[in-house]
Amino acid sequence: MKKATFTIIAVITLFLIVVQNTSCTKKDVIVKTITDTLNYAVDTNFVMKSGNWGYFSFSTLSTVQSSTATYFNQNDTLVALGQGYRLGGRLQTMKEFNINGKVVYYKWKVLSGGQFAAIVPQLKYDPNTTDNIPPVQNVDFVTLSTHNSYNGSVLIQDNTWYFTRIAAVVGTNNYECTTSINNYSNLNGTTISTQSVPVYTKSGYIAIRMGDCYSGAGASFMLAECKIATQ
Repeated sequence: MKKATFTIIAVITLFLIVVQNTSCTKKDVIVKTITDTLNYAVDTNFVMKSGNWGYFSFSTLSTVQSSTATYFNQNDTLVALGQGYRLGGRLQTMKEFNINGKVVYYKWKVLSGGQFAAIVPQLKYDPNTTDNIPPVQNVDFVTLSTHNSYNGSVLIQDNTWYFTRIAAVVGTNNYECTTSINNYSNLNGTTISTQSVPVYTKSGYIAIRMGDCYSGAGASFMLAECKIATQ
């Protein structure tokens, strides 16, 4: 009789231990999930290393491995090459970020080989799709181009650093995209372009693409800085 009582007590004790451990495990999972969600919206300074970015090729219509023929890091700057005649590519973060109420900064330049090439900072929703015009799977904040303007693109100079600042307009779904030379517009840069763009879905991959590069692999673009900030 004592043995049976001892066995029942042992089983009950084991059951309570299992329940307690299971509850702790669930709590840990919930805490980690909440933490990850919050991390998407915090200020983020992206590291300019190829392993932290993907490159979607408009030639293969897929992401490609880092190499001297596709994209690579040069000191603290990412360099991405054209993948064929009028076929560029898109640098994009490896995961989605929420930019609600935030400001996105890009420091970039294009080396077009003396011919037309377009550069477009964007928020990409499906990183494995191409970029149609008008946009379907992305928001294009502004289209800039070397050599000549086309379809309303902003004319820029080859091999010149530009600073693009994309800021949420308080109380609206709009973001104001300002591109400057010498520095960002809020840091005494000289503004060359400002436009307002509606963004209804505010979570996506932070991206910048080069398209329609007539010099093919002779064209490239460089990304020296990209960050999400509160101002």
